[in-house]
Amino acid sequence: MATNIRSASGKKVSVVAPLRYYEYTSEQGGPRFSMSAAVDFFAEAGFDGIDVSLENLTLLEDAWESVLYSFGNRAAARGLSLPVCHLPFFMPDPDDEAAMKRFFATVRQGMEAATLLRINRAVLHPIVRHSSKSTYAQFMQQNVDYLAPMCEMAAGRGIELLLENMPGKPYKGISDDIAYGSRAEDVAHLCDTLKMGACWDLGHAHITGLRQSEAMGVMGERISWAHIHDNDGKRDTHLIPKEGSIDWEDALRGLRNIGFLNRAGCWLDLELKGSGLPAERSIRLDHAARAVSAARAIAAHL
Repeated sequence: MATNIRSASGKKVSVVAPLRYYEYTSEQGGPRFSMSAAVDFFAEAGFDGIDVSLENLTLLEDAWESVLYSFGNRAAARGLSLPVCHLPFFMPDPDDEAAMKRFFATVRQGMEAATLLRINRAVLHPIVRHSSKSTYAQFMQQNVDYLAPMCEMAAGRGIELLLENMPGKPYKGISDDIAYGSRAEDVAHLCDTLKMGACWDLGHAHITGLRQSEAMGVMGERISWAHIHDNDGKRDTHLIPKEGSIDWEDALRGLRNIGFLNRAGCWLDLELKGSGLPAERSIRLDHAARAVSAARAIAAHL
């Protein structure tokens, strides 16, 4: 069980996975998602809590507050913590002012949901820009304009906003194009400018081609959360750690060097993806068991 996970120093390490890990598309077509069933799955699988995915609140329509209230009560009854959430991240074209205004409204609703669930950490994405389309100064200014009101809103609700590094592969055929928002220096600059913390996404850093320990060294104490998963360096597949090609010896060194468990409060967030799994509960529970085993291996080296 996840509750038996201990770090190398003997600290108890708690493990969460995102709520969307339980979401999948049924064989008949169309989304199938039940928040109450997800709680039972996470409890049975041995997780200690849930990283609450808030990008699909609009699917709950007018009932979202009552649905979340019931979800929070059910999680508490099953002994699951809700230490963090992920705010909506399906960002439209940042040059579409009307679309960005609508998107900002969904993020604001996400913060209202976090407040209802008494979640005090929230991860969000920056606006990503490529050097072929903007300068670094333009990238910074657009992000400050976008994020500053969110920081003010979060502060009023007692929520710590954590800025996530993005995957940054260049455009096809443009070898020298840089994706601003994917490098540690970009995220660190934004965090310092806006007085925000950071969530380091190991999968995104791997796709970007960063050396994890060096990049985390640049970020340092700004990192107070991490999305821990794996991929092949090309697609953001959110695999179980060590089922992709991340250099885990180097990644774990980076986490140790920044004192990650102290910064994150002894939480490991396995940001897994379940949409490609069959609907059968037994198969999904087996996948979760492998994830918990991977968490044990990670904790043993922290």
